[in-house]
Amino acid sequence: MKASGELKVEDLRVSFQTAQGTVRAVNGVGFVVKPGDVLGVVGESGCGKSATLRAIAGLTQPPGHIDGGRVEFDGRELTGLGRGGLRRILGNEIGFISQSPFGALNPILSIERQFRNVIKAHRRASARECREIALKALRDVGIAGPERVLDGYAHQLSGGMAQRVVIAMATVHNPQLILADEPTTALDVTVQRQILDLITGLIAESNRSMLIVTHDLGVVAQYCTRVLVMYAGQAVEEGTVDQVFRTPQHPYTQALLAAVPKVGGEIRGLQGGLPDLINYPSGCPYADRCPKATEVCVETRPPMVRAGQGRRTACHHAAGEVAGYAAARS
Repeated sequence: MKASGELKVEDLRVSFQTAQGTVRAVNGVGFVVKPGDVLGVVGESGCGKSATLRAIAGLTQPPGHIDGGRVEFDGRELTGLGRGGLRRILGNEIGFISQSPFGALNPILSIERQFRNVIKAHRRASARECREIALKALRDVGIAGPERVLDGYAHQLSGGMAQRVVIAMATVHNPQLILADEPTTALDVTVQRQILDLITGLIAESNRSMLIVTHDLGVVAQYCTRVLVMYAGQAVEEGTVDQVFRTPQHPYTQALLAAVPKVGGEIRGLQGGLPDLINYPSGCPYADRCPKATEVCVETRPPMVRAGQGRRTACHHAAGEVAGYAAARS
């Protein structure tokens, strides 16, 4: 088995050029994913979650551009590595699972041919050896009758089956790190659970790590060990799932958790909307929506600082916020 690798992201910045101006999609995000970690990245749509994930994988496409920061994996810097260098790592040491399995699969190539392309990109193998490797990978993700799937095409698969095929391709080289961009968005609830059980099971049995982007806090609660909350392209809170869910320190995290539907409870949506990512605010980007914002919040952007016990938060009033929240729950 390959040596375990650690992912370090420091001050990552990604922008997109539009007719209206430069959209600052990711603004100085940093975090670490250690071997065995399952880090869930959460936040509203447009908060920069997927842009962060794709930048880590070197998949940012024009009009997107990585403006700065550093991505390091297993002691090697990935930022600016170049297409050839990234191709040797992506798919081999880092697996990528997209939110659209049919977008990831080629509609005009058989599943076997696509497996062969993935396998031969990183090792020498005959056509027969590729087929045996692919059959084992499909069995490992719970596909019965893998021969039939291998001989077929993407359009012959259900959504859940197609995602299993994509997972098998993403893990066929036993990558140390799996990047998953909302891997169950298009699937029904039952299939979602099967897919997430499958992915986390594969990780647990070989001490791999995973970075999963999701909008579902229930997924984070059940499957992740740590959580990173993003807002307007920034990381605003990070900690273990238990820490963040029990005593959230940032007002935005508190609002997200309060908006989770509860049986017999009142449905509470988030008020307001994201700030203008072209004319980015100089202070805290959440200030316009925060009921406890003060003058310092409007004028000065809070840094992401350590808050004890492995926690980090970006809020001028974090200590008071967590104390008040804990008191309200007791």
